[in-house]
Amino acid sequence: MKLKIITQCILALPFTLFSLPTIADESITASSLNKEIQNLQEQYNKERRNMQLLEIQIQQVQQKAQTLYPVASPKKNKTQANKTPNSEQTQTEQQTKNENVVKEAPKSRSAETIYQEQHSDFNKKFSFEAGLTYSRFDRRQIDLSGFLALDAIFLGHIAVDSIKSDILTLDLTGRYTFTPRSQISVDAPFLWRSTEYLSGGSGNSGTTLQSYRNTSPWKMGDLSIGYYYQLKPETVKWPDIVWNAQVKFPTGTDPYGIKIINVPGTGGNLQVPASLPTGNGLYAISTGFSFIKTVDPAILFADINYYHNFSRHFQDISTAPGVVAPGDIELGDSIEADIGTAFALNDKMSLSLSYQEQVTKSAKTRLDGQSWQGITGSSANAAVMNIGATYATTPNNAFVFNLGAGLTPDAPNVLVGLKVVHQY
Repeated sequence: MKLKIITQCILALPFTLFSLPTIADESITASSLNKEIQNLQEQYNKERRNMQLLEIQIQQVQQKAQTLYPVASPKKNKTQANKTPNSEQTQTEQQTKNENVVKEAPKSRSAETIYQEQHSDFNKKFSFEAGLTYSRFDRRQIDLSGFLALDAIFLGHIAVDSIKSDILTLDLTGRYTFTPRSQISVDAPFLWRSTEYLSGGSGNSGTTLQSYRNTSPWKMGDLSIGYYYQLKPETVKWPDIVWNAQVKFPTGTDPYGIKIINVPGTGGNLQVPASLPTGNGLYAISTGFSFIKTVDPAILFADINYYHNFSRHFQDISTAPGVVAPGDIELGDSIEADIGTAFALNDKMSLSLSYQEQVTKSAKTRLDGQSWQGITGSSANAAVMNIGATYATTPNNAFVFNLGAGLTPDAPNVLVGLKVVHQY
């Protein structure tokens, strides 16, 4: 039995020795394959990290572009929103916040001029305006001194008085925008005045007219400084809202203490002031709001302002020749409203139509040592209908034309204005 086992082992030994190199070769081949798999795994991990870095850089570039040039994207449904990565959700939220802002092409040059005229254009750093306005006043009144006999015949003195005044106003205005929503302005007016006084009824003759013309050379008016702040930019639902505040300084010639003189050769029938003023002589402040809403193709605008004049003491407020009467003057406060619409015909030209009204309370005077006394007839209600046109010659220059017609006795009969606007 033992011999048989030994014989079998001896016979199997050659086959065992022959199979050993094959097993070793298989072991060597598996080791190299495992090493190659590890190398490929490392390369895959490396490429995956590179892809993640590239995705992060792309998201940063997209967010920066969205901040500089926001563009509204189509709304996504809830299923898509749930599948959006965190970075895309952040971008979508940013776009949603901007959806309420008016999405439209930049305003045309003519539309920018309309914004500048109604309150302020905060897109320009600095602007300079030079405007020339002509105003015409024509006032007539009949003075009756006597009594009516038999309810039909007037016995006494009849005088027909007329005042015709021409005023040229040169306004030089500078505006500076120091923040995207804040602007300051300085307005310096210069006035030229010419007034003709006519009176009829000299020598109890209604056909006899006497006239006198008083002309004042160019003089500075009342300087004013204004501040504008954009409370709310224009959106789909809300208009552009701007708050303004102004301070006026009495740099012009005040009208108090100007004496009334008799025109020589008229027998005292014609009395006129010795000179013409260019300001009201008082410090004043004003504040208000202006609104602009674009309703393509029209632009709607409105504003409301309140003016307050501070009382001031003068060394002489009397108009009687040879009389000096020191005292205080207090002009009545006033409120002004303006409403209108404009149409941008093209990129360069626009037309506008507006209604403006200002209501002023009565003025008061107080001589030294006495109480305040109201001035009868000093209240006023001035309403004007305006038609305007703007024409932009270049991206920075524009001409503004305005024609106004007075609707009440306290308003000028006619207003004609031309303004040149240059923006930087």
